[in-house]
Amino acid sequence: MKRIILFTLLCSILSCKGQTESKEVVSSFEYLTEEVLKTKSKKELGLLRNEVYARKGYVFKNDDLNTYFETKSWYKPNPNISLSFTEKESSYISKIKTLEEVENDSSIVNCINYYDHNKSKIYPLSGSKIENEELPNGLIDIELSHDSLKPEIKEILFDGSIFNLDCLNPNKYRFIITAYPNQNLHSYLVIGDLIEIKKLYGSFGPYDSHKEYDFVLDHEDLEITIEDWERDKKVSTMVEKYKLTDTGLVKL
Repeated sequence: MKRIILFTLLCSILSCKGQTESKEVVSSFEYLTEEVLKTKSKKELGLLRNEVYARKGYVFKNDDLNTYFETKSWYKPNPNISLSFTEKESSYISKIKTLEEVENDSSIVNCINYYDHNKSKIYPLSGSKIENEELPNGLIDIELSHDSLKPEIKEILFDGSIFNLDCLNPNKYRFIITAYPNQNLHSYLVIGDLIEIKKLYGSFGPYDSHKEYDFVLDHEDLEITIEDWERDKKVSTMVEKYKLTDTGLVKL
């Protein structure tokens, strides 16, 4: 009985709360990866960039930003704050600004990765999608004059289309769809500045002895199936698997 009375007195002095009452959890700042940031809209990117400022108590000149961040329990506005950023924070802000500029550049926002994240799903991209013309309406290929193309690309492109895969690194990987040669549908992956041109889809070689290519590209994962044919008879099948990395195509 004495223990109960003592506990009650302590609680009255220390303002104890019931053990079942939850405390407000203040969220901590999270650095999102570039892949996640690429999925965000222009408005979301702006809020994420300004959150770095808000976390330090910055009072914005934009009333909409102030109103938005005032809804956050962690926001403690301080009109006298002197802002300074760590190297990591500055790099993060710069990365988001770059993505916001990409969002505003109508000439490259139609790259495949951006389109898949923000408008209409493209991946997994496959030979059957190309053959059945299942790329979504609105995806625009790169408008390049043939005079600006290197001979190796000019030779295979003929009257086809070129698509960038990555908005931020437009020359890293390019996807080509063309009806050349023989007016049959073909597709290729161009790696870097013509480091390599990978056949992805179509029939290559004379009828008596040719190869049939098919593929599935799912973001960074690429699988190519190559069949050897002798006239109407398939004699062998080989499957190659790759990873699209920042430094090039890596065979698995």
